[in-house]
Amino acid sequence: MDEVLRAQNQVMICLLARSVFGIEGIVSVILRAKKIQNPETYLRIYNMLDGTVTAVDAAKIVGISQPGMSYIFRQWEKEGIVYNVGSIERPLYHRLLQVPEDVIKKSAKSGIRKGKSQTDEDTDQK
Repeated sequence: MDEVLRAQNQVMICLLARSVFGIEGIVSVILRAKKIQNPETYLRIYNMLDGTVTAVDAAKIVGISQPGMSYIFRQWEKEGIVYNVGSIERPLYHRLLQVPEDVIKKSAKSGIRKGKSQTDEDTDQK
């Protein structure tokens, strides 16, 4: 029963994410991170976030420092596209939905990064 409830909750989260953000909106937030060299890698990291991947694991894949990856995860959490299923001491993030493979390839080819996020604008004003 617990697995059924978990699956139902995930479906609801996914449907709400599509309604609120849309796939393009989530991709836009993912690609706002500063110094993104390879957008496809960040989109794949986002898709890996199933509540078991640590910032250390993700940082190794992306090729950046663990604090840098943690910062990106916290920004994504502030933007509302991931949520922490771990603890404050050991955050484990979960994505809202899976970015489809065709969208990843299209975003990687275009290399387009979207504008600043609201949290970036807040930081710039300080």
